[in-house]
Amino acid sequence: MRYIFLATILGGLLVLGMFGLRGHKFNETPVEIFPDMDRQDRINAQSRSDFFTDGVGSRKPVNGTIPIGFSIPEVAANEGDAILDGFSL
Repeated sequence: MRYIFLATILGGLLVLGMFGLRGHKFNETPVEIFPDMDRQDRINAQSRSDFFTDGVGSRKPVNGTIPIGFSIPEVAANEGDAILDGFSL
């Protein structure tokens, strides 16, 4: 029983030491287990950027880009029956 109690206290101190107290302000960025681009530099829409030679921050999409949620139909719209191909009128 004594070892379980000591292991719990040591585990709590370890977690407290790694993550710190809430509300404490740090000067450094926190430790990120999964760096998921939260602190990545970004360009605001339609703003100026010195990174590109033309000074424009927003870029046109690459040719052939399909927006999320859209799909290219198998049959052209002017061929076949629209209702049979799955298009609604």
